[in-house]
Amino acid sequence: IIVTAQKRVLNVQEVAAAVSGSGGEQFARAGGYNIECVQTQIPTLNFRKGGTNLNSSLFLRGVGTINFSIAAEPSVAVVLDGVVLARAGEAFGDLSDIPRIEVLRGPQGTLFGKNSSAGVVNIISNSPGRVHSGDIQLTANDGNEYKLRASVDMPFSDSVRSRVTVFGGSYDGNITNLTTGGKINGYERYGVRGILDIDASESLKVRLIGDYRKADDNCCGEV
Repeated sequence: IIVTAQKRVLNVQEVAAAVSGSGGEQFARAGGYNIECVQTQIPTLNFRKGGTNLNSSLFLRGVGTINFSIAAEPSVAVVLDGVVLARAGEAFGDLSDIPRIEVLRGPQGTLFGKNSSAGVVNIISNSPGRVHSGDIQLTANDGNEYKLRASVDMPFSDSVRSRVTVFGGSYDGNITNLTTGGKINGYERYGVRGILDIDASESLKVRLIGDYRKADDNCCGEV
């Protein structure tokens, strides 16, 4: 098992930390589509769902931070392709086009900074391919819940490659609001993500990433 969460390609037996990993196919088979679903795959990782993304949080080994401010930094760092999602709620959008997720338990401040005192969740996206290809996934569930993900590889040459992924989902909800007649606990989410890999030389590789995500969650009503 090869892991990269310590910013080097290492065999899991060589990593001096408690590490758990989940492959993208395993994650998808379990019905996972966001960071909340990762807790079913990783021991000691728990997710506390709040009324909004701002006061939702991750806990590792029972340690975490419940935030009520957009400026607060969590104790469990979430890293997407090497970029730390430092603000509360940034990490809780939908995950798409993910080949693997790595979780390091315990303080990781040496490599990831001050907002990783409880651990790190490292998310890796699929890299652009060297041939033109694409794939699409459509999911339909009870309660008018639908999810769509489509990815396409567009190599310009052997040294310049790109990959674009679009994703979206909607769900009416599971509780009826008797006052308005509408549903509660639904959502509407969509986004796009693009990756451009450039092999400038044998020793220099450049990766440019841009993404846009929007989520409108009608959360959280309980009975």
